Amino acid sequence: MGWVEDSLQLVLATCLPHACVLCGGEISEIDEQNSERFCTVCHRYLLASRPVRSCDRCAMPLPAGGQTGSRDDAPDADPAEEARAGCVHCRDDKLAYHHSFALGTYRGGLREAVILAKQANRRVVMQALAVMAVKADRQALLDCRCDLVVPIPSYWLRRLRRRGTPAQVMAEVFAEQLELPSRSFLRRTRSTRKQGTLSVTDRRKNVDGSFALNTGYVFRRDNAALRNRHVLLVDDVLTTGATVNAAATALRRAGADAVTVAVIARATG
Repeated sequence: MGWVEDSLQLVLATCLPHACVLCGGEISEIDEQNSERFCTVCHRYLLASRPVRSCDRCAMPLPAGGQTGSRDDAPDADPAEEARAGCVHCRDDKLAYHHSFALGTYRGGLREAVILAKQANRRVVMQALAVMAVKADRQALLDCRCDLVVPIPSYWLRRLRRRGTPAQVMAEVFAEQLELPSRSFLRRTRSTRKQGTLSVTDRRKNVDGSFALNTGYVFRRDNAALRNRHVLLVDDVLTTGATVNAAATALRRAGADAVTVAVIARATG
């Protein structure tokens, strides 16, 4: 009955364009502030977990009075260098990506919305969250000068069961909002255990080498589009960074010049 739910949701979204996609409440105005289709209450609820400052490199929230590693620091400073020097969460890590962006931390209303958006019949929530995420960091994302958007892939069996993935939805929205092409250049080479059930060390082992260039099944895809390009890699949640780092490593090995990560939520625990 999944197709019935999807069809009903499409009809409701068309007939009731002023309904909040999260709570179903009425949206009084469709303007720049709530164009992602959240009502004012839900909009504030979702942004409540957005930190004042965050590490430019790993997106971890930082103390408001800190001195390094934030996008709010002096514009002539190198954010990545500051993050390595001052962010206790990533300064000792060797990461294959340069920068990362998150709409907020993985708690409260944002966590509830992300979990809801994982359902195949509620992907409209992920679309709205992705629009909000782009708006929150639009200028910084544009300043990165990315060339294309690539989603974190799921293993084909999981993707088949879920009828797609939230990351695919995100990639489409980010590509449209930033006027960039979106390409599924990565594939999972094996089924991995759920990261949330593993320790930090085991998470890295779990995904190490689990991504490869998606060359297609019949006609071999040319990976020239990756060479010397800056890739915007998107996923719904960034936890330890093991998954996005493994994916970024595969992209860099395939010829990408740089990788920037964008997620909806950054886990802190």
